[in-house]
Amino acid sequence: MPHECSQGFPVRTKLYSRSICGTPTDFSFSAYDDHLLLIITQLGSSGTIIAASTDTAFNSSTPTYSTSVLMGKRDEPLLTICARRIMEAAGQAGCMRPMVICLGLQSHTPDALREVCAAVGEDNLWSSLSLAVNSPLQALERP
Repeated sequence: MPHECSQGFPVRTKLYSRSICGTPTDFSFSAYDDHLLLIITQLGSSGTIIAASTDTAFNSSTPTYSTSVLMGKRDEPLLTICARRIMEAAGQAGCMRPMVICLGLQSHTPDALREVCAAVGEDNLWSSLSLAVNSPLQALERP
């Protein structure tokens, strides 16, 4: 069950827990003035920390999305794909703020990461924190 925290400082936070591949998983989503912080953990720690942002190519109206592993597993491409998909979906929902995404997961399988993306989308974080109007992660569902 989601728990919303309101604070006087300009950080809005939403906390909730879900089961991902049968493992309890904690989600923390904080909206700062200039960045978004999304922590998803099954380990009780931040795990791999990834910066994600939206870029606009010169002479193009189509945005591009970039990710960079700041700390953690650099040899795990599925983690960066998951972060990129979350950023891409947020951009499609009109939320263009850069993100720091922390993924502390026991399993890095495609199914586990797909469930993570679906959980973020189902809880509609962007609209609950007044960041965008539409649910961002519909594009992450299996074709």
